[in-house]
Amino acid sequence: MGHGDDRDIAGDGNNPSLTNRIEVQIILTATKEKVDITSFDVKAGVSKASVPIADMDQGTPGGVVEPGVGLQGTASATASGEYSRPKGSEGFGTTTLNVTGTAKNGALVAAENLEKSDFRAVQQIGSIAKATVVPPGTIDFKTTIKISPNGKIEADLVSKGYPTYAAYAYQNVNGQIQQTTLFVRPENKIEDLTKPMTPFPK
Repeated sequence: MGHGDDRDIAGDGNNPSLTNRIEVQIILTATKEKVDITSFDVKAGVSKASVPIADMDQGTPGGVVEPGVGLQGTASATASGEYSRPKGSEGFGTTTLNVTGTAKNGALVAAENLEKSDFRAVQQIGSIAKATVVPPGTIDFKTTIKISPNGKIEADLVSKGYPTYAAYAYQNVNGQIQQTTLFVRPENKIEDLTKPMTPFPK
């Protein structure tokens, strides 16, 4: 039995207890010389599974056991942008950052690896898993993040309808870290993984 997503965003993208399918962390730094990406990190989530426990009296599932390991997914992302600001400025001015990402469920990655086996029987297991068990499709998104000269940060999103997508910005304001929720797109249906991306908000 696979873990369903059906998860709410807790409003804190820096909470290590939260899970995700793909996580992209970017540090954008403004100096006297330029505005530049000084850190770019992409992580893929782990798809965990639960195994039903048979009830000894009734012979029916009576609980679940979570194994200590899961199936590692894959994730990749790119980022590019541009900025304009007055000569001599050390701020962000008007900065635009474009981020594109894609990810695959760990179960889908495992099935595809089985299909690449040199043994036909193993290949067939992978094909059967893809056709009957593994959710098809990929997680895909594109977002444009805009920073205004007054420090305001906004973002738009184009993505699949599944799972939930969220973005947060963190700014150092007078020595205090200020968090801004840029967007939260709640998940719709898992079948949306095979459908085209759509804008949010519409």
